[in-house]
Amino acid sequence: MSAGKLFEFQNGKIIPNEHCSVIKPLMRIKEEYPDDYLNIFLYLHYMCSLRPTDNPYCDVAIVEREEVVCRDIGLFIDTESYLVKDAMESVAKIYESTFYRIYKGIKNYMDQIGDILSTITPNFDAKDGNVNTVRAFIKDYQLMSDNYKKAFKDFEEEQGTISYRGGGRAAYDIDDES
Repeated sequence: MSAGKLFEFQNGKIIPNEHCSVIKPLMRIKEEYPDDYLNIFLYLHYMCSLRPTDNPYCDVAIVEREEVVCRDIGLFIDTESYLVKDAMESVAKIYESTFYRIYKGIKNYMDQIGDILSTITPNFDAKDGNVNTVRAFIKDYQLMSDNYKKAFKDFEEEQGTISYRGGGRAAYDIDDES
C-alpha cells in the first residue's frame, strides 16, 4: 500500500498531477496565486512529506521546517491564511497513513529529545539535579532508537520506497525479525 502522491519532480521543478485539478483546496491555491502556486505546492509537499527520496527537508524538525523551507525556496506568503492552511490540511491527509502517523509521532518525540539533550546542562545536585533523568534516557536510548528505525522501515515499506540491490523487491514471506 502506498500513500497518494500529488506531485512529481522533473528537471528541478514540481509538477502537480491530475488530482491537483480536482481537489478543491489545491484548485483554490492555483486560482488565488496564479504566479506562485507551484512554489506553494512545493512548500506543501516539503512540509507534509516524510519521504527522504523526494523531500530534502524530511529530517528538519517540524517546529523549524516552515521557516527553513520558506526561506530556502523564496516563498513570501502568509502561510497562516485560510487558503494555505486548508491546502496544507488536505495534502497532509492525503499523505497520511497508519505508518506515516506512527513514524511522524516517534520522529517528533525523538526530535524533541535531541533538542533537549543538545542544550541541557547537567546538574549533579542530589535534590534538584537532572542527571538521573538523563541517565534514564541514555539507558532507554537503544530501545527508542530501534523503535524509531523500525517505524521508519515500516513507513518506507508502506510507501514502496525500500530499495534492494539490483532493483529487486523483498519476498512476500521475508521475516524482518532477526
